[in-house]
Amino acid sequence: MPSGPGYWKGENPSGVNDVEWKTFALTSPSQFRPGPPPAPESPQRLAELEEVKNLKRTPLMISKANYWQYGQWGQPGLIFRLGEEVGLRLAEAGVENNVRRAARAYALVYVAHYDGWVASQDAKFHYWTARPNQFDPTVTTIFPTPNFPTYPSNAATLGMGPVVVLSYLFPREAARYAGWAREWGESRFWAGIHFRSDIDAGWEIGQHVGKAVVERARRDPAL
Repeated sequence: MPSGPGYWKGENPSGVNDVEWKTFALTSPSQFRPGPPPAPESPQRLAELEEVKNLKRTPLMISKANYWQYGQWGQPGLIFRLGEEVGLRLAEAGVENNVRRAARAYALVYVAHYDGWVASQDAKFHYWTARPNQFDPTVTTIFPTPNFPTYPSNAATLGMGPVVVLSYLFPREAARYAGWAREWGESRFWAGIHFRSDIDAGWEIGQHVGKAVVERARRDPAL
């Protein structure tokens, strides 16, 4: 764990060994690793810090941040909801009893979620970037800051990756899915636990992961 200005400080960071997990659609955990975050004293970092510090949270922002953190769309809830969405759309198409097609749809969505997590963790523990309230202790958060580095945002990655795959499977719902990914990512900024660049990098990874899963599906329709 590196030390110095701009690096995360703490003990027993959660998920530090997840980068060793085997990926499915990715050739390696670092395949879609984004470029570095803003340097600690750079104008961009200072501007982002001011943005988080001076954010005027509306009641709706606070409600949405808590919803995505603790509501049914929180981490365990997202996993459940993704499966529920696949089931609903298959039933709507009248193919929910087509075991092969259903299994394929579930697998593709969850591979995007899983590979996205590994890719996001790879970047986190490559850059070890400090959280906003570690740069400035006066930064307030809506809920406790997760115990691992800030860049990139897991939520942005995990929202975007499966959404790309869902949009491939059920294109009529693509606009609605894009709204989910956008709001979940933004909610982490509203909560004060992420910089804007964390979220942008997470969305970038998620897009790449989702497209990799879709490309794999197109290459081999049996998957």
